[in-house]
Amino acid sequence: MKLIQYLQCKFIYRPSRSRLISVKNTDFDPKLSRDIQMHTEDNLQLNGWHLRSEHADREESSWSDSHPTRPRVVLFLAGNSSNRQRRITQFKIFLELGLDVVCFDYRGYGDNPGRPREEDIARDAHAAWEYVTKNLNYKPEEVLICGQSLGGAVAVRLASELNQQEVSPCGLILCATFTSLKEAAQSIYPRLPLHKFLVESYSSIDRIRQVTCPLIFFHGTQDEIVPMKLGEKLYKAAERFSEKGVPKRFVELPEANHNNFAVVEREIYQRGLRHFIYNLVPPPDSATMLIMNEA
Repeated sequence: MKLIQYLQCKFIYRPSRSRLISVKNTDFDPKLSRDIQMHTEDNLQLNGWHLRSEHADREESSWSDSHPTRPRVVLFLAGNSSNRQRRITQFKIFLELGLDVVCFDYRGYGDNPGRPREEDIARDAHAAWEYVTKNLNYKPEEVLICGQSLGGAVAVRLASELNQQEVSPCGLILCATFTSLKEAAQSIYPRLPLHKFLVESYSSIDRIRQVTCPLIFFHGTQDEIVPMKLGEKLYKAAERFSEKGVPKRFVELPEANHNNFAVVEREIYQRGLRHFIYNLVPPPDSATMLIMNEA
């Protein structure tokens, strides 16, 4: 069994490793960005970034005093073959929208020690949530959770477990994600019975109905790794409206594949995010008109 689990983890997790990934070696504003660290239950130090948006004050002024709580930060959960250094384009999109970004790489990824496992990653995602809401002092209702591909499954689990504890994130953004690892494996390797032997499940289809915060899905129609039909199936399984009455939304990205949507479909992706963010909390009339004009 241990050998099977080891081989499957080698298949599932393809970590992009690096000795040191410092935000100082990027073109982010050094006054608004910093390296951060958190410690896991089993005493691993996981490294990440905290990026603050220079547009945050301007975006804040567009919200009325009667609606003081708004989305302020994105907790980003990456896919199975990347690290935070490879998601800079997406981070910049969030920053341009007036949102801060926090991203910790998983154990075994980037410059982090350890080996990734489903249950360990789930615990680490909760630890990242605690870091954002306690160490960085963002309110839960100010935090958007965003997951891409495998990170989407991590994000669905985190959001569903928080919602069941009556903790409400501001919203959940899912990009190119799947229903379960079993169905994803069947799709990628239709002639191999890999799905029959999986010991890790990432079964978002079993958890999505427990997600009560607002939901938006993005998926590229050219995605050959996670076909859009899996994203659509997960979308259909989710509740139609959030706890506060925000309708779920699915955004197709016509020219995008699994990894390039933030580049080749940047306009649609950014517009979809903007629409989602501004409709989480009713904005003043002027902001509403801005959304209608840009849609």
